[in-house]
Amino acid sequence: MAAAAPDLVIHLGDLSLDGARDPAGLTYGRRLLDQLPVPWRAVPGNHDIGDNPQPGGPDGLAADESRRQRWLETVGPDYWSLTLPGWTLLALNAQLPGSGLAAEAGQWSWLQDQVSQTPGDRQVALLSHRPLAAPEAELAPALPPRRSSSSRTGWPS
Repeated sequence: MAAAAPDLVIHLGDLSLDGARDPAGLTYGRRLLDQLPVPWRAVPGNHDIGDNPQPGGPDGLAADESRRQRWLETVGPDYWSLTLPGWTLLALNAQLPGSGLAAEAGQWSWLQDQVSQTPGDRQVALLSHRPLAAPEAELAPALPPRRSSSSRTGWPS
Protein backbone atom coordinates (compact mmCIF):
# COMPACT_ATOMS: atom_id res chain seq x y z
CA MET A 1 0.00 0.00 0.00
CA ALA A 2 2.79 2.41 0.86
CA ALA A 3 4.48 1.73 -2.48
CA ALA A 4 1.28 2.33 -4.46
CA ALA A 5 0.64 5.51 -2.46
CA PRO A 6 -3.06 5.95 -3.22
CA ASP A 7 -4.75 9.14 -2.10
CA LEU A 8 -7.57 7.22 -0.45
CA VAL A 9 -8.71 3.65 0.25
CA ILE A 10 -12.43 2.88 0.05
CA HIS A 11 -13.55 -0.41 1.57
CA LEU A 12 -16.92 -1.51 0.17
CA GLY A 13 -17.98 -3.89 2.85
CA ASP A 14 -17.45 -7.21 4.44
CA LEU A 15 -14.78 -5.70 6.63
CA SER A 16 -15.32 -8.74 8.84
CA LEU A 17 -16.07 -12.41 8.41
CA ASP A 18 -19.00 -12.30 10.84
CA GLY A 19 -19.13 -8.90 12.50
CA ALA A 20 -22.93 -9.07 12.40
CA ARG A 21 -22.77 -11.67 15.18
CA ASP A 22 -19.24 -11.17 16.54
CA PRO A 23 -18.34 -7.55 17.44
CA ALA A 24 -14.66 -8.52 17.69
CA GLY A 25 -14.61 -8.97 13.91
CA LEU A 26 -15.51 -5.33 13.32
CA THR A 27 -13.00 -4.17 15.91
CA TYR A 28 -10.27 -6.20 14.23
CA GLY A 29 -11.21 -4.88 10.77
CA ARG A 30 -11.17 -1.31 12.03
CA ARG A 31 -7.75 -1.85 13.58
CA LEU A 32 -6.42 -3.05 10.21
CA LEU A 33 -7.89 -0.05 8.38
CA ASP A 34 -6.25 2.25 10.90
CA GLN A 35 -2.87 0.74 9.98
CA LEU A 36 -3.18 1.97 6.39
CA PRO A 37 -0.72 4.75 5.58
CA VAL A 38 -3.45 6.74 3.79
CA PRO A 39 -6.96 8.01 4.63
CA TRP A 40 -9.77 5.49 4.32
CA ARG A 41 -13.55 5.30 4.22
CA ALA A 42 -15.80 2.26 4.47
CA VAL A 43 -19.40 1.09 4.14
CA PRO A 44 -20.79 -2.07 5.73
CA GLY A 45 -21.53 -5.32 3.99
CA ASN A 46 -23.85 -8.15 4.90
CA HIS A 47 -21.15 -9.90 6.96
CA ASP A 48 -20.71 -6.68 8.97
CA ILE A 49 -24.27 -5.74 9.97
CA GLY A 50 -26.52 -8.46 8.58
CA ASP A 51 -28.29 -9.00 5.30
CA ASN A 52 -31.26 -7.44 3.57
CA PRO A 53 -34.47 -9.16 4.70
CA GLN A 54 -35.55 -11.84 2.24
CA PRO A 55 -38.76 -13.86 2.18
CA GLY A 56 -37.88 -17.33 3.38
CA GLY A 57 -34.39 -16.21 4.43
CA PRO A 58 -32.79 -17.57 7.58
CA ASP A 59 -33.91 -16.08 10.88
CA GLY A 60 -31.58 -13.81 12.80
CA LEU A 61 -29.40 -12.75 9.86
CA ALA A 62 -31.16 -9.55 8.79
CA ALA A 63 -29.60 -6.16 9.41
CA ASP A 64 -31.00 -4.56 12.54
CA GLU A 65 -30.51 -1.35 14.50
CA SER A 66 -28.15 -2.83 17.10
CA ARG A 67 -25.83 -4.24 14.41
CA ARG A 68 -25.93 -0.96 12.51
CA GLN A 69 -25.21 0.97 15.70
CA ARG A 70 -22.24 -1.27 16.40
CA TRP A 71 -20.86 -0.38 12.92
CA LEU A 72 -21.40 3.34 13.57
CA GLU A 73 -19.60 3.16 16.93
CA THR A 74 -16.75 0.93 15.74
CA VAL A 75 -16.10 1.98 12.15
CA GLY A 76 -17.97 5.21 11.47
CA PRO A 77 -20.75 6.46 9.17
CA ASP A 78 -22.53 3.77 7.17
CA TYR A 79 -23.36 6.15 4.31
CA TRP A 80 -21.42 9.26 3.37
CA SER A 81 -20.31 11.65 0.65
CA LEU A 82 -16.88 12.87 -0.25
CA THR A 83 -16.02 15.71 -2.59
CA LEU A 84 -12.82 15.34 -4.61
CA PRO A 85 -11.58 17.46 -7.52
CA GLY A 86 -14.21 17.01 -10.24
CA TRP A 87 -15.98 14.22 -8.37
CA THR A 88 -18.61 13.61 -5.74
CA LEU A 89 -18.52 10.14 -4.17
CA LEU A 90 -21.79 8.93 -2.66
CA ALA A 91 -21.42 5.78 -0.58
CA LEU A 92 -24.52 3.87 0.45
CA ASN A 93 -25.29 1.28 3.10
CA ALA A 94 -26.61 -1.45 0.80
CA GLN A 95 -27.97 -3.37 3.77
CA LEU A 96 -30.61 -0.74 4.57
CA PRO A 97 -33.04 -1.14 1.61
CA GLY A 98 -35.94 -3.31 2.72
CA SER A 99 -34.79 -3.32 6.34
CA GLY A 100 -37.62 -1.14 7.63
CA LEU A 101 -35.13 0.66 9.87
CA ALA A 102 -35.54 4.42 10.32
CA ALA A 103 -32.09 4.78 8.76
CA GLU A 104 -33.45 3.37 5.49
CA ALA A 105 -35.71 6.40 4.96
CA GLY A 106 -32.93 8.66 6.23
CA GLN A 107 -30.50 7.32 3.66
CA TRP A 108 -32.97 7.79 0.78
CA SER A 109 -33.66 11.36 1.89
CA TRP A 110 -29.94 12.05 2.26
CA LEU A 111 -29.26 10.60 -1.21
CA GLN A 112 -31.96 12.81 -2.77
CA ASP A 113 -30.45 15.87 -1.10
CA GLN A 114 -26.92 14.95 -2.18
CA VAL A 115 -27.89 14.39 -5.81
CA SER A 116 -29.96 17.58 -6.00
CA GLN A 117 -27.13 19.65 -4.47
CA THR A 118 -24.34 18.25 -6.65
CA PRO A 119 -23.33 20.73 -9.37
CA GLY A 120 -24.04 19.45 -12.88
CA ASP A 121 -20.41 19.73 -13.95
CA ARG A 122 -19.23 17.15 -11.41
CA GLN A 123 -18.92 13.42 -11.99
CA VAL A 124 -20.84 11.36 -9.42
CA ALA A 125 -19.76 7.89 -8.32
CA LEU A 126 -22.24 5.75 -6.41
CA LEU A 127 -20.43 3.30 -4.12
CA SER A 128 -22.10 0.31 -2.52
CA HIS A 129 -21.36 -3.17 -1.20
CA ARG A 130 -23.93 -4.66 -3.55
CA PRO A 131 -24.23 -3.99 -7.28
CA LEU A 132 -27.17 -1.98 -8.52
CA ALA A 133 -30.05 -4.15 -9.64
CA ALA A 134 -33.08 -3.34 -11.71
CA PRO A 135 -35.08 -4.91 -14.54
CA GLU A 136 -33.01 -5.29 -17.71
CA ALA A 137 -35.20 -2.82 -19.62
CA GLU A 138 -34.47 -0.15 -17.00
CA LEU A 139 -30.71 -0.76 -17.09
CA ALA A 140 -30.47 -1.16 -20.89
CA PRO A 141 -29.83 2.53 -21.72
CA ALA A 142 -26.75 2.51 -19.45
CA LEU A 143 -25.26 -0.77 -20.74
CA PRO A 144 -23.13 -1.25 -23.84
CA PRO A 145 -24.81 -3.06 -26.75
CA ARG A 146 -24.89 -6.83 -26.36
CA ARG A 147 -22.94 -9.05 -28.69
CA SER A 148 -24.00 -12.52 -29.69
CA SER A 149 -23.75 -15.18 -27.00
CA SER A 150 -20.99 -16.85 -29.02
CA SER A 151 -18.71 -13.87 -28.50
CA ARG A 152 -16.23 -14.43 -25.71
CA THR A 153 -15.92 -10.70 -25.04
CA GLY A 154 -19.57 -9.68 -25.29
CA TRP A 155 -22.22 -9.39 -22.64
CA PRO A 156 -23.94 -12.70 -22.02
CA SER A 157 -27.36 -13.09 -23.56
